[in-house]
Amino acid sequence: MKRSGFAACLSIICLLFGCHSGSSDSLSSSIAPKEEIENLHRVHISDSSRAFIENGQTEYAFVGDDKPGISKAMNFCNQYFLEATGSSLPILSDVSNWSLDKQFIIFGHEELWEKAGIAKTEEDLGSSGYQIESAGASIFVRALRKEGYHMAALALLRAILGYEMFSLDTVSFAKTGETLPFISIVEK
Repeated sequence: MKRSGFAACLSIICLLFGCHSGSSDSLSSSIAPKEEIENLHRVHISDSSRAFIENGQTEYAFVGDDKPGISKAMNFCNQYFLEATGSSLPILSDVSNWSLDKQFIIFGHEELWEKAGIAKTEEDLGSSGYQIESAGASIFVRALRKEGYHMAALALLRAILGYEMFSLDTVSFAKTGETLPFISIVEK
């Protein structure tokens, strides 16, 4: 009986302090190579002087098609734009008047990607992956499923507002949202 108690204590100590049997090679072989990790996401965000929300006012609007998850993602962004800046964006569905100088954040409407000269990634985005690209004054967002649009909304909030959620009632913003960065993200 004493022996099994000792074994139990030893097991707990090993768990607490990271003891393991086997070589360090077995541990390192379970970690993905750097190239595989880098291929999971490509994130390029650069500051700009493009005005986004100033004194609670903006010229930007959301434009979304009727794919599942898009409306919810735009409303989610708007909730935090309002909280952080005092302004929310109108939500539209029609993009017939789109041009490079229009100030839109476009969810879906993939027919506009070619018109804007944006290459859609050939990589498989999977169920929660997304692509976000700046073109002209607009930002384009695409995903294959509603989970991807939700993840894209989080990425937009991080890029534009420095959004960080710590709990359901604790959110911080590291940026003011006065300017709109240039964004190019592919997340698988």
